[in-house]
Amino acid sequence: MRIPAPALVRLAVALVLVLACVAVQASPVPAGFEDLVSGQRERVEVRAFGRSAGLWPAWVTLEHVQLEQPAQVLAALGMTTSAQQALLPALSLPLPRNSHLACVHGQPQPGCGWRPPSEDPTHMHAIFDEGNGALLLFPALRWLPRASPGADGLHAPSEHAENALLHQQTLALSGSGSQYALNAHGNATLGVLRAGHVGGNWNYARHAWPGQRARTHFQFDDLYYRHDLARRHYLQVGRMDRRNLASTQGGQFGFGMLPLDRFDGVRAGTTQAYVDAGADTGAVPLTVLLSRQARVDAYDGERLLQTFYLPAGVTDLDTRRFPPGSYDVTLRIHEDGRLLRTETLPFARTQDWGEPGVQWFVQGGRSRARDVRLDAGNSVLQAGLRMPLARQLGLSLGVARVAEASHAELRTGVRHRLGRHDLHAEVGALVGSDGRRGSQQQLSVRNTVSWNLYRQRLRGSRCRVDCADSLTASLTVPLSGGSLYLGHSRRRTLVPGRWPGGSARSLQAAYGLTRQWRSVSIGTRLGAWRQTGSISDQGLQLSVTLSRLQHAAGASQLRRIGVEARRTQSGDAGQRLLLAHSWRREQDATAREVATEVSVQDAADVDALLALRTATPLGQTSAVLSHHRQAHASETGYSLSHGSALALSPRGLFWGGAPGADAGVAVSVDDAAASGFDGAAAEVKAGASRRQVLRSGQRRLLPLSGYQRHQVEVQDAHGHAHDASVRVAHPGPAQQPFLLPGRLIALPVGVEATFTYIGSAVDKAGAALAGARILNAAVPRLGADGGFIAEFPQREAVLYLLQAGRLLHCPLQVREQRSVVLLVGQVACTPLARDALPARIALQPRVQLLLEDAAPIAQEGQWSGP
Repeated sequence: MRIPAPALVRLAVALVLVLACVAVQASPVPAGFEDLVSGQRERVEVRAFGRSAGLWPAWVTLEHVQLEQPAQVLAALGMTTSAQQALLPALSLPLPRNSHLACVHGQPQPGCGWRPPSEDPTHMHAIFDEGNGALLLFPALRWLPRASPGADGLHAPSEHAENALLHQQTLALSGSGSQYALNAHGNATLGVLRAGHVGGNWNYARHAWPGQRARTHFQFDDLYYRHDLARRHYLQVGRMDRRNLASTQGGQFGFGMLPLDRFDGVRAGTTQAYVDAGADTGAVPLTVLLSRQARVDAYDGERLLQTFYLPAGVTDLDTRRFPPGSYDVTLRIHEDGRLLRTETLPFARTQDWGEPGVQWFVQGGRSRARDVRLDAGNSVLQAGLRMPLARQLGLSLGVARVAEASHAELRTGVRHRLGRHDLHAEVGALVGSDGRRGSQQQLSVRNTVSWNLYRQRLRGSRCRVDCADSLTASLTVPLSGGSLYLGHSRRRTLVPGRWPGGSARSLQAAYGLTRQWRSVSIGTRLGAWRQTGSISDQGLQLSVTLSRLQHAAGASQLRRIGVEARRTQSGDAGQRLLLAHSWRREQDATAREVATEVSVQDAADVDALLALRTATPLGQTSAVLSHHRQAHASETGYSLSHGSALALSPRGLFWGGAPGADAGVAVSVDDAAASGFDGAAAEVKAGASRRQVLRSGQRRLLPLSGYQRHQVEVQDAHGHAHDASVRVAHPGPAQQPFLLPGRLIALPVGVEATFTYIGSAVDKAGAALAGARILNAAVPRLGADGGFIAEFPQREAVLYLLQAGRLLHCPLQVREQRSVVLLVGQVACTPLARDALPARIALQPRVQLLLEDAAPIAQEGQWSGP
């Protein structure tokens, strides 16, 4: 198969035109962009080991990024003293940008947004993510920050935490034409006593598929009470499923085949929730292979987790927003607005196998299937045991009896670092009394070369149910300055008397190369694919994309121009032109983004996309509208998502913008309106979230994950325009509370504002009021020329003076403001009777002493002397 010569000629002409346009824009120093060459000062967010140090000043050029305060950045990242001493020289130097390794629009692609940590403990790798204004650091793993547990190796809950009700809510909608999926999900946690909490989550789903009636489903997925016993064991009663067994709350039981469905009953076991665990080992990658750009909806049962808009090729889905645990994820893949296929993949986010000690659990009750039509209410009895064989090697055994059938699953796993490679491998086997058999193998190697392999084989009794084979493999290899991607997936099902009952196979290969030319990024991609099954096809694809990122007026703009040529066995051939533009602005922990994309093929085939995203301290919202038009048909797709959180405590109601947490910090800033100030008062930060700026009188929930230690900081609001000098009254040092689910840390923030007035005072005759005393506050006397510099804790409209027995009234009118200094110029003062002096001033002991010592003041505003 080859691309015809005329097609190559048209592609070459298109590339020449595009390059010519870019060459004009990318002159040696384009007008208005001279600062990009010489460099400019920006505030960038610094991240390392999944932690954020907040925003810091940096000097950014086309080649390097240099932090202005490297020592403070290392301290803000929670580095140890030895780590700060070792890394400070490297972080003080200009760091190569490596912006071509960042994930465009935050959408992960194979190999983007990550670099292997440095092997040299004094060296630092970095990626400057221009789109998000973030500097990603990758120091040696030996400097991984760890919290400080107690003498027994277990964290102690914060004594200042209060019981509260926390609730996270998400809304998701996805569809096209007559099909849609609407989902509303909530997760609630209520702290009880000192070591217990009530947890539960509900889910509302409404689906409509072509040829089927709309179906509505509402239920409580989980609803239980949990009590921790001596920080090593726990007892749980209510409705549960397998999820918590593969988390710090329940342990490291990542059983993938054992029937551990939802049940009503009792569970007891060991817990790793209080252990000083290392960094999150991440999740099993979900890899999808696409022959062309598509919309992918990811479901957990009836719950719509997330919608992805992906290009053709091999893609690892971004699963950071997926809930923890071990469960199946169903992917519904749409191309051109039509559902083409559905894939079900196992997903797990578990802890490191290296945690010491024996773990166990026992549970029993009555089964409760998610589909009530299939719920037989069978009795269940299940147990698991995990034993460490070595520091990073473990063995797990699980048994389950459901109704009259018994099953056992044996798993072993290892996580080890071999040279520069991080190895994670697991093997499992299942056997059942009803003839069910199964096996699983998983291998993940990540560093310069990244491998991911997952294989599962299931057989049921006489293959009536659960007879399937699945294999997913992907490989990323750096090659000649670019990256080579290889992906393979195969799925087969068996029906009685026939093998296979259904089969699908996909093979992808792609090579991508990105180069920076002045201010333009040039990306080239060559790909090939082959797929068989319900839809069989094969083809080749060549694309070139030119991107240019610009910063101006606190916003960033990304422009992309691309051309693509493709040839398929089914006859789908032609050239496609892509035009894309995105605009993003970030300010005070608020981000807004608008993205548009249009691709045209042969004038009759048009794809258009409009995406709106906003992230505020009170919620995260995104909306995407896509349209596909062909010669005789068109289809419009859409997706919408929103997430937020709230907390109800004895101190009132607090709102927050980060879903997925079950604990938090409730911040309340003093209302300084009485002093005349209502601007930005304080910067707060909790955990890995970005710093948030709160105004006077505001309240905010900073959601956090339970059973974890978090860094909480409060500081003055820097870099904001005020008419007063503002500081946090009692900022205190950074705190590191360890919070249980359903707990809230109250953080009241006091604010002190100082208004500075500069001017001079004269009497009605124009004479300078030399040496006059200011009664508004304890500040120095007026100078010989009547000049004054007065600082007040509130805004003042009148200056009250006392001079040689004269009480004076001086109206203040701000004529100019410079930084936080208010210039009032020359003010004219008039006489004032003593009983006209405001009570808030007259009743001050200092003022009363001054008035008693002064000459008698005329009650009618007259005084003797010139």
